[in-house]
Amino acid sequence: MNNPELYNNDMAQHLLRHRDKCLKKDICAFCNISLSSVAFEDFISIEECFISSLCQQCQDEVFEEDRNDQIKLNITEEE
Repeated sequence: MNNPELYNNDMAQHLLRHRDKCLKKDICAFCNISLSSVAFEDFISIEECFISSLCQQCQDEVFEEDRNDQIKLNITEEE
C-alpha cells in the first residue's frame, strides 16, 4: 500500500458497495437486523437510515458524541 489515496478510495468503494447491498436486503450495515422491524426516533433518523443503512441503535452508537455536543450547545444557549 504505497499510495494511501488509492487505499482510501478502495476502502470507500468497498463501504459503499456494502451499504448498497444492505439497503437492498433491508438490513443494518453494522448489526444485520431487519430495518423493517426497527422503530426510529424521528424523521432525521429515518433519513439517515436511507443514507447509511444503519438501524436506530447503531445510529445512536455512531452519533452519540454529536448528540451530546448538541445537547451541551442547547443548554449553553438557554442560559
